[in-house]
Amino acid sequence: LAQEGLHRFARGRASVFATAAAGGPGGSRTPGGAAACVCPQHGRGAFGTDCTHHGKVKCASCDVGYELTEAFTCQAEEVEAHVISHDLGKYINKARILGHMGTVFDEIIAASHADRDLEPDELAEYKRRFVGDMEPTRRIVANASGGAWMLLHKARKAINTYKPIMPRKVAHAVNQAGLPYKVKAVESAEVDHVFNMGFMERKERKEDAGADEAEARRLNDAPVGSAPAAFDARTAWPKCEGVIGNIFNQGHCGSCWAVAAVHVVDSRLCIKTDGEFSGQKAELSRGFATSCTVPKDNPWGVVDGCAGGLDEWVYEYVDNTGGIPVTGCSPYFASGEGTEHFETSTAAPACPTECVQSFGARLDENRFRPSGLGSSRFYYGPGHPSFSSRPEEQARRQAAMQADLLANGPVSYHVHAGSTMMSFSSGILTAGCGQSVNHAVVAIGWGVDNGLAYVLTANSWGPWWGEQGRYKASWCEVISWTKPGTITGTSYPLPIHGTSSSRDIEEESITTTATSAPPTSPPSTSAPSTTSSTGVCQDDAT
Repeated sequence: LAQEGLHRFARGRASVFATAAAGGPGGSRTPGGAAACVCPQHGRGAFGTDCTHHGKVKCASCDVGYELTEAFTCQAEEVEAHVISHDLGKYINKARILGHMGTVFDEIIAASHADRDLEPDELAEYKRRFVGDMEPTRRIVANASGGAWMLLHKARKAINTYKPIMPRKVAHAVNQAGLPYKVKAVESAEVDHVFNMGFMERKERKEDAGADEAEARRLNDAPVGSAPAAFDARTAWPKCEGVIGNIFNQGHCGSCWAVAAVHVVDSRLCIKTDGEFSGQKAELSRGFATSCTVPKDNPWGVVDGCAGGLDEWVYEYVDNTGGIPVTGCSPYFASGEGTEHFETSTAAPACPTECVQSFGARLDENRFRPSGLGSSRFYYGPGHPSFSSRPEEQARRQAAMQADLLANGPVSYHVHAGSTMMSFSSGILTAGCGQSVNHAVVAIGWGVDNGLAYVLTANSWGPWWGEQGRYKASWCEVISWTKPGTITGTSYPLPIHGTSSSRDIEEESITTTATSAPPTSPPSTSAPSTTSSTGVCQDDAT
C-alpha cells in the first residue's frame, strides 16, 4: 500500500484511499516500471518487459500514463490522494480513543487530511457507518482492562471498512490523468481489505518440482511473438460463444477460484463436444464446485469454499473424485454483488448428494467429468520452484498462455483486485501490476488498443461491473496462471437434462441470446445472476 500522507495514484500500483501499512510521509514512487517501457529492438514488452543496457533499465519511450525522464526511465503520471496510516496512534492516543466515536473519527480524518478527498455527503456517510459500528463496542469495553487496545484494534479495521471505495474527487482526478483506464465513483461496500477476493497465495508443493518439470520446459520453449495480434475465443468457436461469454456473479462468497475454474471447464467441454454442450442450461454448477472440491488437509486449512481456494482444486477433483452437475441440478447459493463478499461472506453449504427436487433427475447420473483436466494441469507463477520474473521468461509464459488459449480455449489466471479494479469502468486496467494475487479471473482472448496489449478477461462480479462483466487487462496484470490438462474424456450425459436434443439446445441458445440485453446495474432482488454474451461486445467491451 501507499506511504502515509500522500498516496500517488499511478499505473501499476493504483489503490485509492487505503490505509497505509508503513512508511514515511510524502514522497513519490513509481509503480513497477517494468510495464512502462517500449523498446524498439523488441517491440512492446510482453508481461511488461524492460529494455536493459549494461544491466540498467533504459527506455526508448513510455507507455500511456508514463513520461520519459532525462535518465531515459519512465516515471508515472500521478494523482495524489490522502491515505490513513494503519497506526492510528499517530492521530489519537489511547486515552482519547475511549471518547465518543464521533470525536475519534473527526480527529483521525482531520489529522490524516483524508477529508480533502471527500465530498460532504461522502464524509457524513463514512462517519455514520464508522460510529454506528464502533460506539456500541466503546460502551461495552470503555471501563474494561485493555479496553483502549481493543478499540484501537477494531478502529483500524472500521476506518478502512467503511471508507468510500472510490471517492468522487479522486475518480475525477484519475480520469483526467491520462491513465489507460477509467474509473467511476463507488461508495463504501463495507470492504475489509484484510480478507481477499477468494484466491489463495499459492504455497510451493514438492510434486511441482518433478511432475511439472517437463511442462515448465515446454512452456519456456514457447515461440514468442507467434500468436496473432488479436483473438477472441467467442468468435473462434461460434457454437460456444454463449458458454465462453457467460458472466457469473459470485455474490457474498469468496468463490472466485471455483467460478473461474468452472468457467474454463464449461468452455473447454463445449469446444470438446463441438457445441453439443451449449445453450442456456449448459452451465456447470459453481455452487457444487465451491462446496465439493476443497481438498481435505490442504495447506491453508480451508474447509469452506467461500473462504477462498485455488482453481486447480476443481481440475484435480474432476480427475480424482468425480464430475460436476449443471446449475439446474445444484443451484448457486450466494447472492449480492460480487464486490461485497468482503463485507458479508456466505458460508458454502455441505456438498450436495442429490439434485434439487425440481430438476427431476439423479445427481450421480448427471455429472460431467471431462477427465484429463487435472492429471496434467500446470500452474506457473510465484510459488513454483522454477518460476522466474526475468523479462524474457515472462514473455515466454505469455506466449505459452496465448498458445494454450488459441488451441484449447479459455484459461484461468490470477490478479490483484483492489479498489481500482472495483471501480473500473473502461479502458485497459494496469492497477494490479506487480502486486500479490487475491482474485481469479478467466482469459477469453487478447488484443491491442491504442498500442497497449491486453488480455480480454471475464470477471465474476456480475454483468453490471466493468464492461458488461468483462475487462481488458494489461499483460502485466497476469501474475500467475493455471494451464488445465488436455480433456481425454469422451462420454457425457448429453443432451443436458431438460433438453431433448442438441438442436433444441441450439434453438434455445439462439432465442435467448437474440432477445437478452446485458444489464447495466445490479438487480434489485437478492437472487444470484448470470448472463450470456452474444459474441463481440460493442465499443471497448470486446
